[in-house]
Amino acid sequence: MALRLRELLRAYNMTQHVQEATHTCGHILDLCFTRHDSRVINATVEDLISDHHLVKCTIDAARAPCPREERTYRKIKAIDPIAFSEDLQQSYLLQAPSTSLEELVVQYNSDLRKLLDQHAPLRKRCLIIRSEAPWLNSDILEARKHRRRNCGSPDYSQISRNIKTNAIA
Repeated sequence: MALRLRELLRAYNMTQHVQEATHTCGHILDLCFTRHDSRVINATVEDLISDHHLVKCTIDAARAPCPREERTYRKIKAIDPIAFSEDLQQSYLLQAPSTSLEELVVQYNSDLRKLLDQHAPLRKRCLIIRSEAPWLNSDILEARKHRRRNCGSPDYSQISRNIKTNAIA
């Protein structure tokens, strides 16, 4: 059994840190595993609790900070449509449109960008980029969606009617 355990630990790049007997009969029964690259500060076998000793393992488990990314966005839904329409009517795009297609495209882009900058200015936001949980796959997400759709929250009015009906009877 010990040979199979060592092979398994080697296959998953794990280390077993308890090196002293943890049982009164002199065997190592209580274990502490970590990834090979984890920093174990201390792994000790301490007081006898029952027929087993207490295994105390101190691990430096500081997480690396998540990367951050700056994104720009506009609050398009916050635009006042009446004010935007009035400003659009006053723009060069509608007042004096260009005659050539290339100039019209440039005018269209510049005038609408100015209007957007005025009514929905660019904003910046710093987002923390978190890695997805490795166990969270499309099947689990679909099962969650199905459960929420079909189970949902209970109908509390129906529950209270059932309680009243059972209390009267």
